[in-house]
Amino acid sequence: MDTQVAFVHTKTHPPLHLILNYRRTSSLLRRNKVWMLHDTQFKVWKLCSRQSYLPRTQEEGALDAEYGYPKSFRDNFWFSSLVRFSLLARFMEVHDYPTIHIESDVVLSEDFPINYFSKITTPFAYPIVSSERAIASTIFIRDKNFAQFLWDFSKKTVGENPLASDMEILFSLWKKHPELVTCLPIAPSHLFKGAPQTKECASFDGYFDGHDFGVYIGGTNPWNKRGISEIRTPIIGSLLTFDEKDFFYEQKRKFVSIRKDNSFHAEPLYSLHITNKNPLFFMKRFQSFFLRLWLVIYVRTDRTFHPIVFSLMILKAMRRRLFINTKGYRRG
Repeated sequence: MDTQVAFVHTKTHPPLHLILNYRRTSSLLRRNKVWMLHDTQFKVWKLCSRQSYLPRTQEEGALDAEYGYPKSFRDNFWFSSLVRFSLLARFMEVHDYPTIHIESDVVLSEDFPINYFSKITTPFAYPIVSSERAIASTIFIRDKNFAQFLWDFSKKTVGENPLASDMEILFSLWKKHPELVTCLPIAPSHLFKGAPQTKECASFDGYFDGHDFGVYIGGTNPWNKRGISEIRTPIIGSLLTFDEKDFFYEQKRKFVSIRKDNSFHAEPLYSLHITNKNPLFFMKRFQSFFLRLWLVIYVRTDRTFHPIVFSLMILKAMRRRLFINTKGYRRG
């Protein structure tokens, strides 16, 4: 069976980088179906050639009420990250094919090895990025039964710990059921701080960025610090240690590659987790040029400022304050 790809977005209006990334990924993986799963009815979803509307269920609403993270943080970001597993389970109940979920801010290389995922014998595959967290930047799910298993496991974990994030849930799944999970390789062994704690999938000749390389190269999410994106930022608790000499833009791949054992030989990086979310990283035609330019110029700086993000955050804050004041006035 052909492997399908699924993006997921919930609750809010889809951001520009997501639409651009969907269209770029669809053009790269023309032989595979690329889906957009969502629980809203914005007209902009028509820009996606394959999309599935999965409205919020009572079960999801009940879990949202139970979840312990602040709902005011980035439009209930933590629950939106978790509820993706429900949408994937409901989608795969109808479209029961091996599925790779790609996060909205993960860009794939042109030689992304989608056919090699068929060689994975376990129900799941995803990167382990620290001693406490896995990540759904690239997550393989074999069939509908295991998609439902992941959602049931998530609900049970939240019932025991209302502050369990999706990253902690995936890590817990690997620790409790290692026979179900293949750990996607995230870097060559010489970039690990110690010996890699996972037995990685030998079918791949390259690596899948959990978040280390994307954050180092592209910068942190500017929505977290009012438009400020910090570049060359190490991830707390990360298994890896590296600097700019360990990777480069490889012309023949039109993407980033990793230097093998500090030599001129290269190993491919198949994805970059660009939490910066700058739309230029996700464009079909200009992405390779912009990525190469960014590596030459910005990866050597400490931070960048995103005035559009700052302006949007100010507008959102003003709208919330106006809404609260209006609501209080009406009550009075």
